[in-house]
Amino acid sequence: MPANPKADSQASVRIGLVGAGRWGRNYIKTARSLDTVDLVGVASGNPQTRSLVGPTCRVVGNWARLLEDDGIEGLIIATPPAAQVEIALAALGRGVPVLLEKPMALSTADARRIVDRSRATGTAGMVDHVYLFNPAFQALLSAVGAVDDVVGVRAEGGAHGPFRDDFPTLWDWAPHDVAMCLALFGDAPQDVTCREREGVSPGELFDIDLSFAGGRTANLTLGNGFAAKVRRFTVTLRSGAELVFDDVADDRFVRVVDGQAQVVEVDAEAPLTRAVRMFGEGVRAGGFDISDLAFGLKVVDVIARRTG
Repeated sequence: MPANPKADSQASVRIGLVGAGRWGRNYIKTARSLDTVDLVGVASGNPQTRSLVGPTCRVVGNWARLLEDDGIEGLIIATPPAAQVEIALAALGRGVPVLLEKPMALSTADARRIVDRSRATGTAGMVDHVYLFNPAFQALLSAVGAVDDVVGVRAEGGAHGPFRDDFPTLWDWAPHDVAMCLALFGDAPQDVTCREREGVSPGELFDIDLSFAGGRTANLTLGNGFAAKVRRFTVTLRSGAELVFDDVADDRFVRVVDGQAQVVEVDAEAPLTRAVRMFGEGVRAGGFDISDLAFGLKVVDVIARRTG
């Protein structure tokens, strides 16, 4: 990766963004709230994008034109995963670190192409598995202690919709829960089974069982067929205690001991703010190692291995 001219500077990092849809607009709002990053270019076909960005931010219709700007030091890609592979490969090929949306691809082969390009160019980046940046989930990981203390995980994640024609429901929701499980257990599962529930309409619900070393299991229910939004991740410890991350509840992290709930206070920083801030810090420091993209590849591979 070329030397970063701002590695030793406190000047804001010049960031580009591809995509200004619903999540892309969240990136725009987040980037504009941070002093450490400067959104200097957006690739978007939406004519309303111009009104969302600052006066010095360039708006172009084609992402390739955005990469022609040698001043861009990092690129956020907020497009559907089928589209972001080509963009990521091009950015990494130009030595530009990337922040990718989850999942980083829709197949193990495409995810591996991104990792291979990263290794070949010495340029890497991050994948925005957004719940991994949630302060409540990070506090849960810190509270676990040793993986040997974990018996298993129960998780529910989803909502009523969205109902997409161009994005498989399983790939829309599973990356969240799978990423949290891999972060907890530190490795990929030995076995994966996936079953779609019958009679769910509208939408889809999936039951996924992951089997990890040491007999530890994770039982996940996810999809867009819930009556309302749910995001609950419960870790059961050998002591009988439970650690509960619930991003919908007022108390996002609770420790349950002998049936008594103990609320744990957590940082208030928004997960997306933390992700973008960390991306900017990584770019300023001169780059990233391969570990985060390699982790994203593992997430994709787990979902691609589904059976049943």
